[in-house]
Amino acid sequence: MVAAAASALVLLHGLVTTTPLNSTCAPACAKPAKHVLIEFTRVKPTANSVLATAETDSRGRYSVRLAAGAWRVNVIQAWSTTPSRIYVRAAPAVTLNFKLTVP
Repeated sequence: MVAAAASALVLLHGLVTTTPLNSTCAPACAKPAKHVLIEFTRVKPTANSVLATAETDSRGRYSVRLAAGAWRVNVIQAWSTTPSRIYVRAAPAVTLNFKLTVP
């Protein structure tokens, strides 16, 4: 039973917004990040670590299933991603929003 709980996937979902680099209007000018690819990689890779990805929809919403643990978050199109590291706790679902700074 413990092994099953450890391997259960958590539904991580939320909103991704973008703000232009060197913007003085943030967060007021933040917009939904439409159709961007979010990459999740394990902080401490294991033999069965895999890269997980999620693509935002036209409203900037995403969802992905991840194993509990520490993950790095990256969006290729962004200058920076906040937060860039997350810790997913075992739960049925977790809401987490990301902010991107774009060139």
